[in-house]
Amino acid sequence: HIVRTNEIIAHADSLQSSTDFSFFIAYLDSAYQSFPEASPIDYWKKYQYIAKYYLDNNLETAKARLYTDSMASALKGQEQRYKEAHVQTLFAQGDILMAEKKYLEAFNLYYDGYSYAKKNLDSCQLAPFTGQLAMIKYWQLQFRKAIPYFREALNASAYCKKQDDF
Repeated sequence: HIVRTNEIIAHADSLQSSTDFSFFIAYLDSAYQSFPEASPIDYWKKYQYIAKYYLDNNLETAKARLYTDSMASALKGQEQRYKEAHVQTLFAQGDILMAEKKYLEAFNLYYDGYSYAKKNLDSCQLAPFTGQLAMIKYWQLQFRKAIPYFREALNASAYCKKQDDF
């Protein structure tokens, strides 16, 4: 399933630069309609991709929020099975709050995701989330409070195979 989802997303990516966004959404909807065996994580990836588009390209936080809510719905009741996706959902919701300059609310949501990740993910999976907490403190001009999070993220990622992620 993941391979098919990744192929759909990659094709959607190629369409983004050559067409308007409504066609891109129509393509994704059509592709997923012909994908009856799609799992919750397949739908989660679709919603994540669209939420990220709205947040990164248009800064349409209201539309991005609809898709992060869909990300959470896709995983509902299966958060333990899809632990990393669950944390990424919390962080995506935090990203929306960051775009809205609601830093304290964003930090709290990121911290909830970080706490869950600390209990349920290995240190390599945790490093990007720890780094995001550091960046929140940095953007809040709380440099000293950011330092421990930066250190933790750097230390964890130093032992990870995919060091380019952090």
